[in-house]
Amino acid sequence: MSHPALALRLHGTWRAARPGGLYAQVLGQRFRCLHTSIQRLHGELEDVRGICHVQHGKFTARLIARLLGLPRAGERQALRVVFDRITSANRIREHWHRWFAGHRLSTWQWQEGEQLCERFGPLVFGFHLRADKTGLRHELAGCRLIGLRLPRWLWPAIEGDEWPVGRNGVGFRVRVALPLLGTLIEYGGMVYVGDMDAATAAVHEGNGSDAS
Repeated sequence: MSHPALALRLHGTWRAARPGGLYAQVLGQRFRCLHTSIQRLHGELEDVRGICHVQHGKFTARLIARLLGLPRAGERQALRVVFDRITSANRIREHWHRWFAGHRLSTWQWQEGEQLCERFGPLVFGFHLRADKTGLRHELAGCRLIGLRLPRWLWPAIEGDEWPVGRNGVGFRVRVALPLLGTLIEYGGMVYVGDMDAATAAVHEGNGSDAS
């Protein structure tokens, strides 16, 4: 699988949070195996910028994607991801806000047992996290609809990978496919987790509008 080196478009403020986070809690000692850039993304930062491409599958899948409010297809879209981390009674929840060329997509993430869970609308997905020095992988381990566990044959196929790009970048790829229909959405690209001043000096303009 190729990982294209993509230019970055960075605007606005860059914010760092306190070290530690949900992924460190789920992974435990394995979190230290990850490249520093991925540790920073999931442990220190609250607001990152980058660029990505988005594509959809066939006609029916595109209609479903539109109904679900998923981002539109396009190349070199400006990307912003903001993490709101909420800690209560030693439990960490993260509210992820993603803007694809200004289109917002939000989900909640938290821990259940050894799994990372993510809620999108009425659906909750459970993932096993695989971590080593080459990167981070999400492997789907469960799926619930309005609280009811779905049989495996109804699960979507979800692939999620992250890997280090240089010293200050994190590449990513996410693919979601539906039973019988194939690819629903696939997106990938890179976010920058380094010093903002250094990033500004090296920035290349991407297409698409950014969120303010």
